[in-house]
Amino acid sequence: MSIDKSGSSINKIPLLYFEDFYEWPQHWMGFKEDIDLGNRILLEFIPFIEFLVGNKLARSTIKKYMSNLGVFGSEIIRRIHENENQRTWPAKKILLDYLDESGGPIPHCWDPNEFTQQRYITAYDSTCRNFYKFINNKK
Repeated sequence: MSIDKSGSSINKIPLLYFEDFYEWPQHWMGFKEDIDLGNRILLEFIPFIEFLVGNKLARSTIKKYMSNLGVFGSEIIRRIHENENQRTWPAKKILLDYLDESGGPIPHCWDPNEFTQQRYITAYDSTCRNFYKFINNKK
């Protein structure tokens, strides 16, 4: 699957906050086969982004949430390399395998014991918790 950002059928809301939103899978990829999974993950992010926008959150808040979703997506792709069998799972199932009510997986390059990184981890986990609640309540 490829997302054509020039097509009229794509959701343009994420582009209002990150012009390269639909290029994130290319940034995350370690291997070419990561792009399809990355695109499937993006499609799961879009309803949450619409929800944030619909709740009239500040632009800066939405950008922080989206930035954290970008980190989360990147970490999922990295972890899939260690669990290749998950690559064929539906994107929502993969996301729920790495999310729970406490947050998301700590990115491999972040040290939870480093004081200066704790605020990033706290914000990231907050985004992951909210995304987890959202996708669990989505009908």
